[in-house]
Amino acid sequence: MGYAAQKRLTGLIMRQLMENIKRLTGGGLPDDYMAVDIEATGTDPRKDLILEWGHCLVRNREPVERNGTLLNWYMLPDAVPPAWLDKRLAILQRVMSLDGRRWHITPERLKKEGEHPHEVLKAIHSLLNEADKQNLTIISHCGLNFDLKMLLMHFEKDLQLPSPFNGRPRFIDTGALEKASQLPPDVALPRRDETLDRYMSRILAHKAQGVYYNLDKHCLEKYGFAEKHGFSLSDMHSAVQDAYVVHLLFEEYRRLGEAEHVRETIAKRNIPVPVDSSPDSLPEVKSGAEAIFPPAGARRFRGQRNR
Repeated sequence: MGYAAQKRLTGLIMRQLMENIKRLTGGGLPDDYMAVDIEATGTDPRKDLILEWGHCLVRNREPVERNGTLLNWYMLPDAVPPAWLDKRLAILQRVMSLDGRRWHITPERLKKEGEHPHEVLKAIHSLLNEADKQNLTIISHCGLNFDLKMLLMHFEKDLQLPSPFNGRPRFIDTGALEKASQLPPDVALPRRDETLDRYMSRILAHKAQGVYYNLDKHCLEKYGFAEKHGFSLSDMHSAVQDAYVVHLLFEEYRRLGEAEHVRETIAKRNIPVPVDSSPDSLPEVKSGAEAIFPPAGARRFRGQRNR
């Protein structure tokens, strides 16, 4: 399936999800949310470590803050042997270079720019807890199976803190939505009255071969983000940058879904369709904001400035 067909299917998926959300809750897709990303030593929450946190706070569909920091695990040599950490970072550097990508996190940078891991984790826990209190949606790419599990394990193991969420978090996984765009329509399209949570869980559990939805190589090329926003593949795998790209991706999905709504309206009213009926040529549909963020006194990290 080519990119054009995938985008059209994404539009149909988002249109049905919008209808389901409206019918089940009376609401819509969030205009205010927090896109998040982490970089880690690996993918096993039981033994791997978060190395970097990044977030992009969005209000009225526009970023209001991009921030994050590195976690300097060298400050805890008794808990994390420096030799083990050196080895993991070297492996990541080698794997990334073989695939033509750049790994930004080195031992030298961790020691120079990183903050004490426990202090950073406490700040992240507080930030997520405040977001939950304000009913703010968290958006991440493949976050349900990775980011969220890594964070919850660190909170429990390193801080002895419970989940920052009161019940199931309000979470949108753009990785699940991107995966769905490459599946057969009978699998990809949401079922009537299927909640967003159930839809994402079903898509992530579906076994499929030849499906690619990684944020850097696949999404960057498919949606032309590098050309549109002035960055390249080498900028990726920085948690702050990746969180910003998650925001761009979610807004692209929204745009495709709203364009599909316009197509349906045109078809129902038997209005002649313009020659150029791509999403860019169709009028934009706006919806009201559903949350307000950031809260007063929100914690800002020292490690990186707002961008």
